[in-house]
Amino acid sequence: MFNLVLVTVGLALFGRSVWRLVGLLKLMGDRTLRKWWVVLLGLILIFCIGYLLFAYFLVTGSSYLTGKIMPTLVSLIFFFGAIFVVVTIGLIFSTVSAVGKQSVQLKEANKQLDEAKRVFESEVKVRTEEIEKSKKALEKEIGLRTAELELKVKELESTNKLMVDRELKMVEMKRELDALRKQVEFS
Repeated sequence: MFNLVLVTVGLALFGRSVWRLVGLLKLMGDRTLRKWWVVLLGLILIFCIGYLLFAYFLVTGSSYLTGKIMPTLVSLIFFFGAIFVVVTIGLIFSTVSAVGKQSVQLKEANKQLDEAKRVFESEVKVRTEEIEKSKKALEKEIGLRTAELELKVKELESTNKLMVDRELKMVEMKRELDALRKQVEFS
């Protein structure tokens, strides 16, 4: 009974492994690694078949099958177990190597991005300083032009005042002239 419980738990663990491995295969992009993970999946399924046969022999208690086939079945399970370990270690090595290469590539890409960012920030700083200088120069130019315009406006106002005063004076002189003409006519 204990052996049957162990085989059943082992089958359940293999079932969970198959489920997770199928999920992993969906995420895989690298065809070479994917191929070896499929081989690993096949080995797990072979183990499941061996476990099922062993469970069958445990349940039926067949002495003929137990005596003749069991040593071969156990030998096959051991053999495929060794292959399983070799493939698993190879996959772990290949996967870690691939992740390491990608990590190095990502670090290099990050360095390039950091350098590009530094250059960009430097260019932005230079450009900002140029804009600030241009802004100050334009503000100074605007100040000068404003002063010139204010001076012109004052000149125009002064000229306008003189002209208006002259016109008023002429009107006054015309009245006086008219008044003098009237006096001369009456006299």
